[in-house]
Amino acid sequence: MKKLLISLLFILLSGTIIAGKKASATTNLHDFMEDYTKEAMKHFKKTGDRTYLNRLLPEFPALTIEEQRTDWKKIVDQSIAEGKPEKSCKTCHDLYKKDYKKLYRKREIRIPEKIFGMDEEMRKAGK
Repeated sequence: MKKLLISLLFILLSGTIIAGKKASATTNLHDFMEDYTKEAMKHFKKTGDRTYLNRLLPEFPALTIEEQRTDWKKIVDQSIAEGKPEKSCKTCHDLYKKDYKKLYRKREIRIPEKIFGMDEEMRKAGK
């Protein structure tokens, strides 16, 4: 009986942990920008290292609304090709920040698998 209870407890806890990870792969756009983009820029400004920006920015077009996806891709591709990925932040802010704050700030997005957990990685690297 004791083994059965321990097995059931293990199964329940495993399911909770797995479900928690899936749930955390979704966030709203504002929180994503705070957790990922802001951390990548903070790392760049502190170290001059663009690695996190270069990994993060190519995923951005998939996070935007359909009508703006092509424009976001052009902005990201151009800034990375120029070797200045941080430039895309200012360009997008100038073009879209007002609309996004008003209309899309709380829109739910799915964090791409390629960058999921990168926010924690950046925070650890910054310490």
